Amino acid sequence: MAITSKNRKDLKSYFVKNAIPTESNFADLIDGALNQADDGVFKLPNEPFSVVAAGGDQRRTLRLYSSYPAASPDWLISLNPAQDPANAATNRAGFGIADGAGNTRLFIDPATGHLGVGTNNPGDRLHVRDGDVLIEGGSHRRLKLVSDTYWTGIELVCREQGQAGNPYIDFTHGQLDAPNFGIRVQSPNNTTLRVEGNGVPATFDVRGSITYTTTLSKLDVAEQGAATIRASDLVFGHSGRRGTPARAVVDAGSSLVFNFAGDWPRADIGSPLTATKLCIGATDTTYPLDVRVPGAGTWNRFVVTTTNAWGDGDAQYVTIGAGGAAGIMVWNQHVTWMSGEQRASIRYGRTGGAAGKTWWDAGVRTDGAFTLIANEDAAVGEVLRLNKNGNVITRANLEVGGWANLGWARDINNLDVPLTTGCYQALNPTGDVPDQTHPWVHMIATRHANAGNNFQLQIAASFSENDKLYFRKIGRDLGDAGRPAWNEVATAAAMPKLRTGRAGTGIPNGNGERFAYVNIAFGYTYASTPQVVVSISALDVDQGRNERIDVWADTITTTGCRLVFRTWADSIIYTCTVTWLSFGV
Repeated sequence: MAITSKNRKDLKSYFVKNAIPTESNFADLIDGALNQADDGVFKLPNEPFSVVAAGGDQRRTLRLYSSYPAASPDWLISLNPAQDPANAATNRAGFGIADGAGNTRLFIDPATGHLGVGTNNPGDRLHVRDGDVLIEGGSHRRLKLVSDTYWTGIELVCREQGQAGNPYIDFTHGQLDAPNFGIRVQSPNNTTLRVEGNGVPATFDVRGSITYTTTLSKLDVAEQGAATIRASDLVFGHSGRRGTPARAVVDAGSSLVFNFAGDWPRADIGSPLTATKLCIGATDTTYPLDVRVPGAGTWNRFVVTTTNAWGDGDAQYVTIGAGGAAGIMVWNQHVTWMSGEQRASIRYGRTGGAAGKTWWDAGVRTDGAFTLIANEDAAVGEVLRLNKNGNVITRANLEVGGWANLGWARDINNLDVPLTTGCYQALNPTGDVPDQTHPWVHMIATRHANAGNNFQLQIAASFSENDKLYFRKIGRDLGDAGRPAWNEVATAAAMPKLRTGRAGTGIPNGNGERFAYVNIAFGYTYASTPQVVVSISALDVDQGRNERIDVWADTITTTGCRLVFRTWADSIIYTCTVTWLSFGV
């Protein structure tokens, strides 16, 4: 780079006594000075000296020369230096110091504060690329790694990019290279840590009661008693099966934690586990088994303990839930068969939890029926049975507080047997009704509550439309096979049909005999001409005249008739309303 501005000697010559400076002289004077706006160098009041980076992809800020003129600077300071000067893609924002050729020698990452030596992409607080770190001189030299809160350590990584070699640490007494090393700790692979000596066997000395001088495949205390591990964590795991070993047992101070971080999907115990109190999901309990879960409200706890809640005095029985959640939901519950008691059922505890009170047993019995059994100290017994065929049998009354769908009539083949109250249907049964126009018959039976006799009221009819309706009353002992005959109540085709209605009209004024007529439709077609009865229900007449009115029906047919209204002399009929009634078959 060449400096084209005039030097101070040249500039002073333009402004000596009697000299007449030209425009170009003033331009040289101005160009020779630093300009805060143009040159990016400025000093604000009460602020330090400031430099703005030049343009370009590396945002170079300062060139340093040991002498000038020179072909290139000795050092460069940039705010976006490149790892490879020929590749703009390797530029990285940060404070960088490069040599004259542009190779980054020192770099500070503004986002992380990481320091890179030989790299503009430091991965840690100090990242040295393609070089060693040497600390020497004086005495008691140490490399200190201090963590304020958690992890601290040294990682040795050998990338093995086509070359042999292992990560290692050498311990040497005397000069650095004489001998090359005394004891070496190395890792030939990611699963092995090896301790070796330089041409002599290495000794791994544990200051205590055990010293091993040969390679072992396990830790063996040689039956010398207990093995004491004074550590807060016990970390182990077979890397070939599950990867990196993890924290298996952790001394947490107030507790001993197994599988601390959940690195194993489960923890198996190959023998019975004996525990006075077992608490899952919490740190303390007063129950033999206590499981805490993130349930809604107080529905978050499952407890197994013993209580006297059944009601047998102070007798203690195993109880699930007492002292735990407000309730327990059981999903897809299955109750298995208890061969010793011949049942698959659930029992519900004594009323009020008091001795001698009722408890219930609900479930399946040996015949496949589902029953409800009430029990007290003096047994009550079965009160409800649901058979496999769908029949329901109650011990006493069945009361229905609302609407009930009774379903279909029950099939039977004999109307003469002692039947219970219900609806029945039968095909050509014994004790059939006299009407044989159809082989099927429907019957409703009402049976007296005394099961020791056969007192029934039976009402029956065949399936035929407009058929006959029969009834009979049976009042016999159970052993009496005789049955009374059926009595015909009514025949639908012979029953008279009634129709009724109202009609009215006025009669024209005048003297002498006069008539008015109203046609009536029955709204029903009779099989033959019906009878019609007419009665006056309302009458409005002139109060100064005699009331003279006569009403009857004529021209009667199977579908209707005509009502005749008659008056005579000087009577005036304003309105006459009648009620008519037709009846016939």
